Amino acid sequence: MSVIVIAIMAVLLGWLLLVPFKRELQVNIIGLLGMSYIVGVGVYTFALYLFMLTGGKLTLTSVSLVAVILLIVAYFSSRKSLASRYSIPLQISDWILLALFTPLLGGNLYIAWLTPIYWPDSIFFYDGIGRIIAKDGTINMPHLAGDMYFYGLNALSTQLIHAVTYILSTDRVAVLYSGFYIAFVLMFYSFSSPPDQTASYGKLRRLVRSLPRLVLALCVASTPFVFAMGYVVLNGLSAAVYLFGGILVWKRFVERPSGRLALLTGILFALCSWTRYDGVFFYCLVELLTLYIATHNKAIRQYLLVLVAVPAIMTCSRYVIVFISGQSDRFAGRTPIPFLDLWIDLVVAALGALVYWVRPLWLRLFRMIAQWLVILGGISIVVFIALFSGFLRSITQLGKLVSDPIWGATLLLTIIVAFSWSLFRGVPRLLLVLVVSFVVLRIVLYAGLGGQIKPSDAAITHSGNRILLYIWPLLLYWVSCSEKMPRLFTFNSRPGGPASKLSNYGGTSI
Repeated sequence: MSVIVIAIMAVLLGWLLLVPFKRELQVNIIGLLGMSYIVGVGVYTFALYLFMLTGGKLTLTSVSLVAVILLIVAYFSSRKSLASRYSIPLQISDWILLALFTPLLGGNLYIAWLTPIYWPDSIFFYDGIGRIIAKDGTINMPHLAGDMYFYGLNALSTQLIHAVTYILSTDRVAVLYSGFYIAFVLMFYSFSSPPDQTASYGKLRRLVRSLPRLVLALCVASTPFVFAMGYVVLNGLSAAVYLFGGILVWKRFVERPSGRLALLTGILFALCSWTRYDGVFFYCLVELLTLYIATHNKAIRQYLLVLVAVPAIMTCSRYVIVFISGQSDRFAGRTPIPFLDLWIDLVVAALGALVYWVRPLWLRLFRMIAQWLVILGGISIVVFIALFSGFLRSITQLGKLVSDPIWGATLLLTIIVAFSWSLFRGVPRLLLVLVVSFVVLRIVLYAGLGGQIKPSDAAITHSGNRILLYIWPLLLYWVSCSEKMPRLFTFNSRPGGPASKLSNYGGTSI
C-alpha cells in the first residue's frame, strides 16, 4: 500500500503546485491530474536530492518530513489561487474517454503490480542502486561512485523513488511507472482538445467532434511499445512524459506568452533531464526554436530567461554531487565528450540571455546566423548519412520499429489531416519542425546501434528505440492540431480556428 501512498502524495503535491497555472493552462481536471502526478514525483525526488546534498540521510522519518514540508509550502504558495473557481467542465466525451480507457489503464496498473523487475538495466541501474540508497540513506557511496555517477547521474529521480519505496517497505515500485503511463494518456487527450471547440454545440455534436481525438488517444494508449513501458522499470517513458508535457505547455506559451507558462515549461524540461540526461539534447531544440521566435516576438522575449534558466540550473545541480565527490575525472573518462549535456544547457542559456538583452539590430543578425547554421547543419547531416553506414543502419532500425501494425494504425488519420493547411502554419508548423528535428537527432545520436530490431515490447531493450517515445506522442499531437480533426465526422465548422490566428506566432513583432 505504500506505493499508493506515494502516488497520492505526488498527485496532491503536484495539484497544489499547479493551482496557480490553471487559468493559463486551459485544461480540464483530467489533464491537470495527469500533470499533477508527474510534477509531484519530479519535485519530490529533487527535494530529496537537495536534502542529501546538505548532509541529510534518508530514513522513514526524513522522507516523510520532506513530503510534509513540501505539501505545506505548496499549500501556502497556492492558497490565494485555491479560492479561484476557474475550471473547465468535463464534457460527455471526457466521461466516455474515462469509461473506454479504464480497462486499458487499469490493466496496465494490474500488470505492473504483478510483473517483477527483470530487465538487466532495471535490476542494476535503477532498482539495484535504489535499494543501496535506501540501505545507506545517501548517494555518496565510495564503493559505487564510479558506476553510479556515470549510469546513475542520468536517473537519480528513478533511483530515489525506488529508494523511497524500499524505505517504506514495499517491492511494488513498478506501479509508479504505470502512473506515468496513465498520466501520459490523460494529458495527451486533455491537451489535444481545445477548450473552445465545444463552446456552442449540443452534446451529441460535441461528442461527434471529439471522436478523432478519442481515436488518437486510443492509438497512443494501445501502442504495444508505449503500453509495455508502463510496467517495465525503465526511465524512457517517464522522461518522455516530462518532455511531452513541457512541449504541451510550451505550445500554450507561444500562443499566449506569460511568465507562469514559461516557468512551468522550464520546470517540466528540467524534470526531463532530471529523469534521463539525454532529454537535454531534445528539449534544447525546443529552447533554440523559442530563441528564434523571440527575435520576432517581444512578448516571448520578455519571459525567455525564465524558460531557459530553469533547465540549466537543474542540469548544473545534477552535477554537484559528482564534483564534490571527487569522481569527476572518472566520470569524464567514461564519455566521449565530458559533461556534454551540461555544456549544451549552459550554452543555450547563455544564448537566451543574449537574445533577451541585445538590441533589435543584433537580433536580426542573430536570425540570419541561425538560418545559415540550419542550412549548413542540414547539408552536414546529408553528407554524414552518405559517408557512414551507421546512419543508414539507424534509419533502417527506426523504420523496422515503426512498422509495427499498431504504430501504423494512425496512418489514415495522418494522411487525412496532412492535407490540412492548418498543420503547416502558425504553432502547428513549429511542432512539425520539432518532430522532424527529433527524428533526425534520434538517427544521429544512435547511428551506431546494430542488430535486428523487433517491434513492440521486445524493442525496449534498445536505448535508441526508447528515444522514440520522445517522438511518437509529439507526432500524434501535431496531427491533433489540424483544424480538420473536429470536422472529420461533421463536415462543417466555424470559420477561423485557433491555428488560423497564429500565422505570426501571436504577439507583437519588433
